[in-house]
Amino acid sequence: MIEKYEFGSFVVDGKRYDGDITIINKIPQLRNGKGHNITPSEIKEMILKSKAKCIIIGTGYSGGAFLETATSKLIRDAGLRIVLGKTQDVYKKVNQTEDCIALLHATC
Repeated sequence: MIEKYEFGSFVVDGKRYDGDITIINKIPQLRNGKGHNITPSEIKEMILKSKAKCIIIGTGYSGGAFLETATSKLIRDAGLRIVLGKTQDVYKKVNQTEDCIALLHATC
């Protein structure tokens, strides 16, 4: 799955992704949303596409991305366990779990 993370990019299954990524049902893609705030609409879309029991959120190299209050509430209301931290501290957890979706911020 995720082989490498460095500021600004990821290598997943041998493919380089420049920018933020999401992983849903073990399928990586560049994140649709942009910026440092993680919105309810993008998380809701991820939840609807999966049968996840948890969500891993990487807030960037320096922790610059953040969850809007409504996003945190949506995650709690959906009954998902959340793993939240700087991207370099949490990205490897994606490789260790079978039932999680992920949103990983690549910069700040």
